[in-house]
Amino acid sequence: MRQARKMSSFKLDFGQYEVEVKMKLWLKDGIFLVKATDKISKRYSYITNMNGLASQFSGYDTEKPTMQDSSWEYNATKVKSWYAEAKMIFSNKQFQEYFLRCLNDDRCAGEWENVDRETE
Repeated sequence: MRQARKMSSFKLDFGQYEVEVKMKLWLKDGIFLVKATDKISKRYSYITNMNGLASQFSGYDTEKPTMQDSSWEYNATKVKSWYAEAKMIFSNKQFQEYFLRCLNDDRCAGEWENVDRETE
């Protein structure tokens, strides 16, 4: 496994949910991902490709295989750009309210099957 050159993350509190945005960079490429955890059930989902969120990022294209997964592997410049965009997007109060509804809908649809055993 290769060693990341730079890793950054920030967490947001959405009441029942904790959302973590992560970026891992290597020399030329990187990974961008968003993880949401239900604080009560400890169920989580990597929601980077959830439509309500993904459509907010520049260059998002549902046809690109690298953007259909829960984490997006792309060139380092684009990953840094998405990370900066995430900070801006999540600072918008209206988006936060919309995003909370998206999280509820996604979780209620049974999309959150993973359970975080480390925090139990």
